[in-house]
Amino acid sequence: PDTDGNAASAAGQRLLDTIDAAVARDGVTVSMGVSTTTTPITADALLAAADQLMYEAKHLGGNQSRAASAGPGG
Repeated sequence: PDTDGNAASAAGQRLLDTIDAAVARDGVTVSMGVSTTTTPITADALLAAADQLMYEAKHLGGNQSRAASAGPGG
């Protein structure tokens, strides 16, 4: 809550880096999506947007975080 897109993206990248440092030697990769909104939308819609971004990250080769704003105009 109360986190803008830049801060959420940075948090996602920190999480990705932490996981990568812990398990990269085991061949494990992480793909994640980070979604924010400034307009009222449902939690399901916000999660769906993050899920779509996660699949985009996987498609682009994995081991990365993708972030975007969700909702009308996002």
